[in-house]
Amino acid sequence: MFIDGGMKRSASIALVVGLSYLLGIPSARNLNILSNQDFVWGLALMLSGAFVAFMVIRYGVIQLRQQELTCDPND
Repeated sequence: MFIDGGMKRSASIALVVGLSYLLGIPSARNLNILSNQDFVWGLALMLSGAFVAFMVIRYGVIQLRQQELTCDPND
């Protein structure tokens, strides 16, 4: 991304390493800093997975496979 924007490779690597280091310091100092986000996103992903499973069952697995997942070169 940075290289596509015109940065040199060495400068972009240094920037990514530096940002990763700085953003990793809080979680290295306190392991519970991300526990709230872990709970929120864990719950959100479980709910969204259940919603997707419900919609697939409601729509019909065979119909979904035939209409949405198979590639038809004529379309």
